Amino acid sequence: MHRGTGGSVLFYFQPPSPFFIIDGARGIVTVNKSLDYEATSSYQLTINATDQDRWRPLSRLTNLAILITDIQDMNPIFTNLPYSTNIAEDKPPPYTHHTTYTSTSTSTTSTSTITSTSTLT
Repeated sequence: MHRGTGGSVLFYFQPPSPFFIIDGARGIVTVNKSLDYEATSSYQLTINATDQDRWRPLSRLTNLAILITDIQDMNPIFTNLPYSTNIAEDKPPPYTHHTTYTSTSTSTTSTSTITSTSTLT
C-alpha cells in the first residue's frame, strides 16, 4: 500500500449505477436493487479509482462485467383447462380413479412441462 499524500484511494462508478453501489474507501461492490434476469441478464460498469494527492491526483478506470444467473421464478401454468372427470356412484371402497393434468413452467432459458396423475381413493 502506498503511504504518503496520495496514499488513500477513492472508488466510484462512472456513471453511477442504480442497481449497484460501491464502497468508496474499500471498492466493495454490492447490489442496491433487486435484479431480474428476464429484464437484464448482464451489467457493464466502469469503476474509477483515484488517489488523494492534492497536487497531482492519479486515477485509473476499469470495467466490471456482472452476469446475472437465471433462476426459475415464474409460476407454473395449468394448460388445457378446465379439468373434469367422471366418478361413478356407489362404487365400494377402495375405489381408485386417475385424473391427468398438465402444467407448464416457462423461463427465458427453458420450458418444462409436467404431466401428473391425481389419484382419488
